Amino acid sequence: MHRTHGSKTFSVASCDAFQGCSSRELRAIERLGTEITTAAGTRLCSEDATQPQFVVVLDGSVEICRSGELVGTIGRGDCFGHAPLLAGSVTERVTAIAAAPSYLLVFARHEFRALLDAAPSLATRLQREAAAAVPAGAPHPATPTRAQRSAFATA
Repeated sequence: MHRTHGSKTFSVASCDAFQGCSSRELRAIERLGTEITTAAGTRLCSEDATQPQFVVVLDGSVEICRSGELVGTIGRGDCFGHAPLLAGSVTERVTAIAAAPSYLLVFARHEFRALLDAAPSLATRLQREAAAAVPAGAPHPATPTRAQRSAFATA
């Protein structure tokens, strides 16, 4: 369950995003994700872009922006993009830009659905994280509109 990129070897099992997953779940994760390499400055996703994706940073760093403002930088083992997918949204909620050359594991919507089915412990953790990111009583930022839910159902 190791991936080689250049002279580096990566293990999905060592990623924080997948801590607590069983060996069966880790094999499914390996099988479902698509590896990509990006240069620094590459825009990985844009706010309100359709077709959000779940992205795990295997190496490098990614800046996360909302409304044009930097809200954080994530690195090796971190992930983003799960909140809109879990909420059934058809649009992305952040802009993500590679801050350094990065090696990523990317899951399209259909791969993410399969991932949640194949890795229930990951699904539970991602749902908790998405819920914890929203202040009590506030509407969830990734709650889809009726039109979005309808579009998602036909996608």
